[in-house]
Amino acid sequence: MRDDLYVFIDESGNPSRSRYFTVAACWCVSSRDNIKQILQPTVGKLKNTANSHAEQSDGISELKGSKLHPEVTHAVASSLGDIEYGDQTLRTQNLPWQIAQPIRFSVHTTNPEIGVDILKEFIGNADSSILAMKTLSLVSVLNPIFKAGLVKTSSINNINVVLDDDPWTNPSKQMENTIDQVGTSLPEIEFSTPSSEAAPGLQIADIAAYSWAKHKRDGGYGTVISKIEELRFVKE
Repeated sequence: MRDDLYVFIDESGNPSRSRYFTVAACWCVSSRDNIKQILQPTVGKLKNTANSHAEQSDGISELKGSKLHPEVTHAVASSLGDIEYGDQTLRTQNLPWQIAQPIRFSVHTTNPEIGVDILKEFIGNADSSILAMKTLSLVSVLNPIFKAGLVKTSSINNINVVLDDDPWTNPSKQMENTIDQVGTSLPEIEFSTPSSEAAPGLQIADIAAYSWAKHKRDGGYGTVISKIEELRFVKE
């Protein structure tokens, strides 16, 4: 069976002036080619969990870390690792990584206040330095496909990198051009930048990115961080 690998990526923080800029990726394998279907059953169950713990009378229509109370986020994260096994849009067996979990994570955090200033010394332009930092962050969270032994790409047809909306258009093009120039033995890698409403997997990535960034800034979110660590490829 040769399904597609999907990597849904979102960020938290300002890449130009915040102390922490976090990029998180949610990984899964699916035979579906419609990103609106992939992970939809899992996200639907997570929203049900969120609604059962939330106080909003109008309900939660989209999972977004910045709009959820920490206790709600903890309840949502605690469900991961179990509920996705009933998701028929995912491959749940014979997975291309070592642990038998249908969903995996990768996370990268940097300090833009330092990183952009350092890059400006070499590049000389603030906008180009921010683009370079975001591109390097993207490379970091995608590292499992380039590092031998983490993802067995021999069982994968295509690799689909799905990033949250327009802010990632230029970094994804930069990385796509570099991959084309360098060449790899990997399956074809395709990049897209839909909205989080059009790609449920981005909502899971959003929860991971926001929680990780908040933990770095203020502490807390321990339950969420523990779950991400449990499902994470490489620990920083």
